Amino acid sequence: MECTVYLEKPDDFVVQREAAGCYFWCQDKLLLLKRHESKPQGGTWGVPAGKVEADESARDCVIREMQEELGLHVGDDLHDMGRLYVQLGSLSYIFHMFFKPCAAFPELTLLLDENSEARWVTHDEALALPLIKAGKEAIFCLKEYVKKQDNRIGEAPTG
Repeated sequence: MECTVYLEKPDDFVVQREAAGCYFWCQDKLLLLKRHESKPQGGTWGVPAGKVEADESARDCVIREMQEELGLHVGDDLHDMGRLYVQLGSLSYIFHMFFKPCAAFPELTLLLDENSEARWVTHDEALALPLIKAGKEAIFCLKEYVKKQDNRIGEAPTG
């Protein structure tokens, strides 16, 4: 299935859905989840993410998904990284990206009917995995976001 990713919303882009994901960053590593084989794009890797429900914000979606998929309470320390506009076949959606800095690796409780594995990886390790559609572009956004944080890779952003 063809996938095109935009940093800016194209004029003819009609939003059909919104999704949100959390770039959980700890000691220069990103948390990725391997999608369960029975799910769409099963066997691919991506950040904890989900569809934004009608009655919630993108931020609330990330908080809910982190709790449901990993048993984590992310609190208020979420930084808005921006959004991507994704055309996946006939589906067009906005992908909201949030950054969560973390000093120590948390204990995860993986929801196994959603994801079969969790792994902390570097940028390069992430790009070597079979990523979910638009995952590569989102990893590049993360790399740029982290670089902008005063060139202090691995440290929590200040703004």
